[in-house]
Amino acid sequence: PVETEDSSYESLFPTAYSGSLYSFDGGYSEVDQLENGEGYWLRFQESSTVEFTGGMFDEISISVVGGWNIVSGPSEDASLWDPDGLVYEGTVYGFNGAYVNTDIFEPGKGYWLRSENTGNITLSSSSDRAKQSSSVRDRYISQSTKIRFRNSDGKTIELYIGGSVAAPDRPMFSVPPLPPSTGFDVRFDGDSRYGKSGGELTVLNNAYPLRISCAFSDNNLDEHWVLVDDQTGEEYSLSSQDELLIAASLSSMTLKKAPPVIPETFTLHQNFPNPFNPITT
Repeated sequence: PVETEDSSYESLFPTAYSGSLYSFDGGYSEVDQLENGEGYWLRFQESSTVEFTGGMFDEISISVVGGWNIVSGPSEDASLWDPDGLVYEGTVYGFNGAYVNTDIFEPGKGYWLRSENTGNITLSSSSDRAKQSSSVRDRYISQSTKIRFRNSDGKTIELYIGGSVAAPDRPMFSVPPLPPSTGFDVRFDGDSRYGKSGGELTVLNNAYPLRISCAFSDNNLDEHWVLVDDQTGEEYSLSSQDELLIAASLSSMTLKKAPPVIPETFTLHQNFPNPFNPITT
């Protein structure tokens, strides 16, 4: 997040593993120099604090390509300025052990974003350059059933099913390539957090038990969804009242819609209380 004469990762991050700095351009490439505006994966043996010395800057223009990009911002917290509308709404992700949506680019951190086409964006710490986010994605989410996955480290990922996300807007729910094996991730096939009719799920998790909860939107209360462990075939019915607890390690699940349960008979039970005055059930 500063301009410096020596931009080698060995100088800037002396505690990092040797040979572990990777840039991304449709695929990963090992590099040894960092550039302002670019983002990278870098592996450390343990957590630490790094101080940077160099020239400060409050804005940077970045070239992006169609698809996923890893970028970094200026010397202070910054926002995205995207006058050409290149970046899909909802596709800016930071990483804290799991991918998390964000609107703020903190100095020194890399962020994924998905661009529709090749072009230029600006990351600026000037509030008047910040682009106001749209609410299209939020409206889709409000119409969908939400399934929340939380591991024992407290990391949370939310998937969306049902609803009526238009095909041109589905990239809003796409997620970057899977994080390293130490991360937490749950996603539908096609690297998405939205599946209209369910589907196959990839699960990356090292912290069990895994807790799963469900929240139905008002117009989906009559839906019935089931999670199937692809390894054991065990089925878990999703309910807004009950939280599922999965202790065994798994790598894939299938989410499917179950047919509603139709009563085959009816019974009239004894009323209570009896005798009563003035109300009974």
